[in-house]
Amino acid sequence: GYLAAYLRERDFGVKILDGENLKFSISQIVGLVLLIDPPIVGFSVAKSQLLSSRNIIGSLGKKAYRGKIIAGGYFATLSTEKLLNSCEGIDYAVIGEGEKTLFELVKAIKNEEDPSSVKGIAYRDREIHFCHDSGKAEFIIFLKK
Repeated sequence: GYLAAYLRERDFGVKILDGENLKFSISQIVGLVLLIDPPIVGFSVAKSQLLSSRNIIGSLGKKAYRGKIIAGGYFATLSTEKLLNSCEGIDYAVIGEGEKTLFELVKAIKNEEDPSSVKGIAYRDREIHFCHDSGKAEFIIFLKK
């Protein structure tokens, strides 16, 4: 919810589908995504969710989903290359602190700009399977006084 709130504060519409918590099947999740047809779908990927995430993303590709797929979470941060190699449908991985990075990436995609300058992402060119880490994003520090 925090990343969604961060994007909403910056005038991006966001819907959250917690398929695991709602006990939705992969086909139910894929069906909802295709029905809504958002330009971007994001996944928070933990190692324990890798198989189901890969199945959902693969199914979206087979069903001709044309939007961008972004993965984040600790697995995307700690095992970026493994994630991109094991799940070819992912367009971008957010590495580390995701708030500013995700905002910059979504903004670039929306404005049809080249996202390769966004710090803290990895991506693969679908045709040459190129993986690029554009540098770590700045840490966000919140201190209460």
